[in-house]
Amino acid sequence: MCGIFFYMGNKYNLENLLLDYNKILCRGPDKSKIIDLDNKIFVFHRLSINDLSDNGMQPFIIDNIYLICNGEIYNHKILKKEYDIETTSDSDCEVIIHLYKLCGIEKTCQLLDGVFAFVLYDKNTDKLFAARDPYGVRPLFMGNNEEKELFISSELKSISDKCKVVDQFNHGSYLEYKKNDIFMIKKYYNNNYKIDPLRSEEFILNCIKNKLTKAVKKRLLSDRPIGALLSGGLDSSLISGIICKIYKELNMKNQLKTFSIGMKGATDLDYAKSVSDYIGSEHHTIECTEQEFLDAIPEVIYNIESYDITTVRASVGNYLVAKYIKENTDIVVLFNGDGSDEQSGYYYLRNAPHKDEFHNECLKLLDEIKYYDVLRSDRSVSSKWSLEARTPFLDKEFVEFYMSIDPKLKMYNATKIEKYLLRKAFEKENIIPEKVLWRPKEAFSDGCSSETRSWHKIIQEYVDLIITDNEFNENKYKFKKNPPLNKESYWYRKIFESHYPGKGDIIPHYWLPNWSDVKDPSARELS
Repeated sequence: MCGIFFYMGNKYNLENLLLDYNKILCRGPDKSKIIDLDNKIFVFHRLSINDLSDNGMQPFIIDNIYLICNGEIYNHKILKKEYDIETTSDSDCEVIIHLYKLCGIEKTCQLLDGVFAFVLYDKNTDKLFAARDPYGVRPLFMGNNEEKELFISSELKSISDKCKVVDQFNHGSYLEYKKNDIFMIKKYYNNNYKIDPLRSEEFILNCIKNKLTKAVKKRLLSDRPIGALLSGGLDSSLISGIICKIYKELNMKNQLKTFSIGMKGATDLDYAKSVSDYIGSEHHTIECTEQEFLDAIPEVIYNIESYDITTVRASVGNYLVAKYIKENTDIVVLFNGDGSDEQSGYYYLRNAPHKDEFHNECLKLLDEIKYYDVLRSDRSVSSKWSLEARTPFLDKEFVEFYMSIDPKLKMYNATKIEKYLLRKAFEKENIIPEKVLWRPKEAFSDGCSSETRSWHKIIQEYVDLIITDNEFNENKYKFKKNPPLNKESYWYRKIFESHYPGKGDIIPHYWLPNWSDVKDPSARELS
């Protein structure tokens, strides 16, 4: 996890942009480097993960080709061997320049196995490129000012003030910017998953187990200490359990540090402790008060750059646990269980009337994940606390296989539990307690509070005290894009607009469940 910033134009110089590009300094607090090349400014804020030496510092400059990249390329050693590439560093990102020279930009993006957002400038041809990984795990924003000058950054906050229009860079796409302000954005990755209805259940279960394990193993690539978020739910528990199993198989003496957070009486805390005891991790339980959760909301909204109800609620716990990790440990890399729900796990998917609609909804969730859960996964832990999130469930190979499974086999109802195949795949592995393996889904934003006093109800009670009916009714329609649904969403939007005025288009819509009349996205409301 690093911070990248790029500007192409003549209106501003380094001094004019200092306050802007330093707004993302927390993404890369270890070292910064700036290159001012004609009318192009490259800024790189480094969080050192691989190759801690100065050789791994960016921008990389090779044969008049410039690269700044926030990402991890997990197959970089394989690519170097396959294409006979010699690098000047042990950085996993340097391989991007060499591949570009050999294969061009589109094939380069297709060859990369990892998460990334990068800007590449080829001085030889005067062409500029930018690209983002297949699911948008690493953030990237692009904007223009009134002079139509180009800004690209890891976060909205560093370009919001300078740009009239800002958009999230689309996942699985690359930008090619040529002379005379001619540019195109093209998809290099299409999620046209070919469903195979003829596979046996045994084959499917083995593939799920092996591909998820492989996804975790490749993400252990790090020269810095590793930890894991552990809510006590299925997904985070599986990831933590797999890490501990890999450590044992490799005879590594590493003891995984795991972290859970919640209010007094939170259901997640007990489950997380039982998982920790079972897998042998060094566990940290962080218990916070209702007020500490509430007080964090304005900071969360600024850092995740969203006013979406579900995303804000879910990000508060991640933000507070990241704060604890930053202040009390040497952990830099943080595993999580995000990305699994989008592939078949949300509670409301049980209402899908047909397997095709079930599958299409999962496709939609994956397509839009960069607007929602990725914010919780990335920016709630990185924007302020300088931690790098790793998300094995969004591994390209795993997703491609899981989404190719006949959706009929992934559907569930009142008699069949969600994520049945995922649970069944690890049933005989004994890597987590059985009661957790078969624990019904409970959203993190619900599980962080007690069953008798839910997090969303705590927020709504608080909002009723600080937002009057008159204020809400008089102001709710002044926002043309995504007008607030209730006082809670109005409060979030009010905070968001104080930091990012006029940038409400940054999310397409509020995250709400399909096939339901429920207006609150809480899983407890849905159940």
